[in-house]
Amino acid sequence: MVTFRRFAVTVAACAACLAGPRAISTTDDAELQLQLASLLFEETRFFEALDAYRHAIDAPDSALALRARIGFVRTALRVGLFQDAQREGTPLRTTAPQNAEALSTYADAIWSAG
Repeated sequence: MVTFRRFAVTVAACAACLAGPRAISTTDDAELQLQLASLLFEETRFFEALDAYRHAIDAPDSALALRARIGFVRTALRVGLFQDAQREGTPLRTTAPQNAEALSTYADAIWSAG
């Protein structure tokens, strides 16, 4: 199972590298970045996960971008990047005011900033 995850992360990372630094142009690209970020987070590779979440935030699909933003904020809080968490967490309140997960993540980001 662990070998398969490493293989999947490697394949996803290679695909992300081939995509280059250009902006996410399709929902499929953003979905791939979000999956990569989730796998990296599970393997405690938090700084790499932050980069993948950051790319997925630019997704044209608002639901996908919301999931990526929540993941980014949680990961930033995990590694102590409180200002980044607050900056990315602030839009959660306005973009998803009825989403309990988004609101609790926003509250965590605000709380961490002091």
